[in-house]
Amino acid sequence: MGGLPTKFPVAAFAADPTKHPVMFAALPDGLWKSGDVGKTWQHLATAPGGVAALAMHPVDQDRVFAGTGQGLLLNERRRRRVVAPPAVTQGLNALGRHGGE
Repeated sequence: MGGLPTKFPVAAFAADPTKHPVMFAALPDGLWKSGDVGKTWQHLATAPGGVAALAMHPVDQDRVFAGTGQGLLLNERRRRRVVAPPAVTQGLNALGRHGGE
């Protein structure tokens, strides 16, 4: 655990509305999580192609979706898995960049 790497830009950020100290950050080297309002960070997953977008499940905040170069990664409490192919993720990333316009 430590701080976020300073050599990478943060591509996306998500905060848990029910557990205020919990935050997630998307960087080119993967998915990161903080449980103490960003004082320290833990690298959760490496994603080939990096992570470009993040979204928290609206009801179950233990489920975080990350748009990666390999598809949509679902980070759950005990496992991580790709749940959508890259073409779907590219569309989601485009929506995030352009606000759905």
